[in-house]
Amino acid sequence: MMWLIVIVQLARAAPRQRRRVSGELAAAGAVGISEGVWAVPDTRFHRTVVAACMRRATNAGGDIIIMNTSPENSPTHDVLETALTERLRSEAAGLALRWKAFTATHRPDISEPLDQTEWHKALSRLQLEATRLSKKDVIGLKEVGSVVKRITGPDMPPARVVRIHRQRPAGELTVHFPDLTAPTAQHSTQGPVLCSSQ
Repeated sequence: MMWLIVIVQLARAAPRQRRRVSGELAAAGAVGISEGVWAVPDTRFHRTVVAACMRRATNAGGDIIIMNTSPENSPTHDVLETALTERLRSEAAGLALRWKAFTATHRPDISEPLDQTEWHKALSRLQLEATRLSKKDVIGLKEVGSVVKRITGPDMPPARVVRIHRQRPAGELTVHFPDLTAPTAQHSTQGPVLCSSQ
C-alpha cells in the first residue's frame, strides 16, 4: 500500500482552522507522524479528503504540501499500517458498542411507541459512520467488515442522505496529486505538490 505524506502549514491561520484541518485528516484515518505532518493512505477516498483540507487551508491563508512515499520504504509502510490497524480496530469496537446500545434501546416490542423519524435519523448516522469506516479500511480488517455488515446489511433500511450540489465558484483551487502512473513519475519524494487555480 502506498502512502501520501501531507505537511500542513497553517502558522498564520486561526487555531480553529488548524484544529479543523487536523481533525478532518484524523477522522479520515490519517496517521500523525509529528506536529503538522500526516501519513495518508493513497486511495481515491483519502485523496478527496486531502483535497478538501488543502482548499480549507488555502482559504485560511496557509498551505498543504503533498509528497508520495517510495516503494522501497517498506519498513516505514509497515509502521504506518500497524498504526492505522490499531486505530481502525479501536473505531470498529466503538461503533460496535454504539450499535449494540442502539439495538437494545430501539426495540419494536417496547411499550412506548418509537418516533420513526428519530429512529431513522439515529440509524442513518450509524450507517453513514459505518460506510465511512469501511472506506477508511484500506487494510481489509475482519473487525471492520463485521460491524459494517451488521449495520448496513441487506435487512436494514438504507441511510437517508441529502446531497447538496453546488456550482464550483470561478477561480476555486484544484488539487493536483503526485502522478504514480505516468512513465516519468518519480517514486521517491515527489513534491511539493501545491494547488493551482482554474
